[in-house]
Amino acid sequence: MAPYAARSEDTKTSLDRSSSREPQWARTSRVSAPSAREAARHGRRLAPARPLVLDCAVLPSGPPVPKRSEVEAALRRLAPRIPPHEFGAVVDHALDSRGLKSSAPETAAWLSLVAYVRHAFTDYDELLTQGYDQDSARYFVADAIEGVLGEWGVKRRLAAEE
Repeated sequence: MAPYAARSEDTKTSLDRSSSREPQWARTSRVSAPSAREAARHGRRLAPARPLVLDCAVLPSGPPVPKRSEVEAALRRLAPRIPPHEFGAVVDHALDSRGLKSSAPETAAWLSLVAYVRHAFTDYDELLTQGYDQDSARYFVADAIEGVLGEWGVKRRLAAEE
């Protein structure tokens, strides 16, 4: 039963590929009427059509993802004098980072801002390549981070673990 159904699906897909303007996922989810008649003639039943489920249509349950406008507003409050091109990079990082997707907009903006400054304006990555551990490298670049954040109007200070 299964080989027959698979063969009719493969035939259907290969025949329709050039003649239809539908995307492939739409074509492969059905069985043509001739295939169904042929299966009935041989005493076989085709499996009932399953509903088409797209991975991108199913949203994971969990805390809501912060919106871009919320992160932008939080970042404007945190760093009012941040240059526009740096602003966009920090917001993009906050929204694209897997670890920040479930964070509050203010938390996502702050952590993304600190990480961006650490990697873009300090020798942090160079210290890591020289063999320093993360905590030591962060300690050595903390003053440089504070300086850049101060220029951008940030009043909040780094905590020991940041």
